[in-house]
Amino acid sequence: MKTRYLAPKAIENRANQLIGSYEERYGWISAPVPVEKIAENFLDLMLEWNHLPEGSNEIVFAGLSPRQKKVIFNEKRKAYYEDTDGLYNTVLAHEVGHWVLHVDAVDLGLQPTLLGTEVASEFVYRSTGPVKPLEWQAHTFMGYLLLPYRLLRNHIEAGDIYDWGGLYDMKEKFEVTISALVIRLEKMGVIFIDEDKVIYPSEAVSKGQGKLM
Repeated sequence: MKTRYLAPKAIENRANQLIGSYEERYGWISAPVPVEKIAENFLDLMLEWNHLPEGSNEIVFAGLSPRQKKVIFNEKRKAYYEDTDGLYNTVLAHEVGHWVLHVDAVDLGLQPTLLGTEVASEFVYRSTGPVKPLEWQAHTFMGYLLLPYRLLRNHIEAGDIYDWGGLYDMKEKFEVTISALVIRLEKMGVIFIDEDKVIYPSEAVSKGQGKLM
C-alpha cells in the first residue's frame, strides 16, 4: 500500500472535523476530550482487551482490526496502562487516527495479520522500531484530537505551560501522557525545553535572544 502524504494541517482539520461532528450529535465538549465515547458511540468501534503477539525486544500496546471495527488493547501490557496516566487515551486516540485517516484507503484483503489475529500490522501501536509514515500520521492525529487548540488556548494565554507543575496539572486535566502534551506544545511552537529541562517560550529565548513571557 502506498502511503498518501498528509500535511499536519490536513490532519488537524480531520481531527477538528471529527470533534465537530461529535459535538453536533452529543453537545459541546471540554477537557478531557471523550475519546472513548467518540470511538464507541460515534465511530461504532468496539474496544476490547486481548493478547497480541510481540516481536523480540518490543512492546505492543494495541492494534486496530479494521474488518472487525475493533481496537484491541494488549492484555499482556495492562500494567503499563495502570502505571502510566493518560496512556490509554493516548493509544486509543492513535488507533482512532488510523481509522479516520487510513481505513477507507486500505484493501483489507491484502493486509498481513499478526499470527492469525485480525489486527493489520500497519495499525499496531509499538514501543520500538522506526516510525512509519502511517504511524506518524496517526500519532499526529492523536495530538490534535486530545489536545485541540481551542481547549489549550486559555492555558497558553495564562502561562500554565511554562513550568512543570502547570504542565502536569494540564496533563491531568486532559488525561494524556506528559510526553504527548509536551510534544503537542513544542510542535505548536509555544514552548522549548532545553537539555536541563527548563521550559522557555522559544529556543531563541532560551539563548537570551528575547524576553520571557
